[in-house]
Parts: sequence; structure tokens; C-alpha cells
Amino acid sequence: MKKILFMSILTLLLSIMGCNREKQYLKNHKVIYYGTSEFNIFENNVQINKKEAYKLGLAYAKKNDLVMGNNLFFVIDNYYAFTNHYIPKMPAASTKGIWINANTGEVKYIKEGIMLRPKFFPEKKIKDEN
Repeated sequence: MKKILFMSILTLLLSIMGCNREKQYLKNHKVIYYGTSEFNIFENNVQINKKEAYKLGLAYAKKNDLVMGNNLFFVIDNYYAFTNHYIPKMPAASTKGIWINANTGEVKYIKEGIMLRPKFFPEKKIKDEN
């Protein structure tokens, strides 16, 4: 019984700490959720749309022997953040993955991220149209 109580308390504490990390991250970064009107306005005002960004990310992944996630949940600080690290049951998606700058096309790989809860999971994944 003590073991169950200890595990319950530990789980609760870890959940609270995780929420605080997410809140701090959202405070320090401009996050736009995919599928929102804010995302549509953003995409209409940048040089590179999500499909072009996906193609740039694929080329980067191939060149650097990385796996390109085809899930787009967020734009973070003007970067499309593609990830394949998500947990649908929570729901939560990681900021880890390949990021493409929406204005310059700069591509970078984020090795460590945090889990953010998207407003919803998109029904359609972006596919390479080649």
C-alpha cells in the first residue's frame, strides 16, 4: 500500500513539474498552433509555406542521415517544427525534430525538446508530392 501511495505522489509531482516546464517554454517562445486561424495568417505572411518547408526538411534529413517527422503541430519562433515524437493519448507532441525557418529557409535539428499539448492533432499529414 505504501508503494502505491508513493508512486501516486511521485506521478503527481512529475506531472506538475512537466506542466511548469511547458508554461515556462510557452512564456519564452512564440508558439503558433497548426490548424488555427493564427497559423493561416502566419503562413500567408511568410516566404516559405509548410509544403516547401517540408521539402527543405526532407533534403536536410537525407543529407544528415536523420528521420524527418511528417507531423506539424507548431510553429515556434518563426520555425515550422516537424516532429515524429508525439503521444496521442496525452495528447502531447515534442518540440524535438527538424525546424525550418519560415522566412529564410534555414534548417536545423533540435535534439532535445519538451512535450507541448497541441490544441488538436491534424487529421492529414503533409506528404511529399514528388
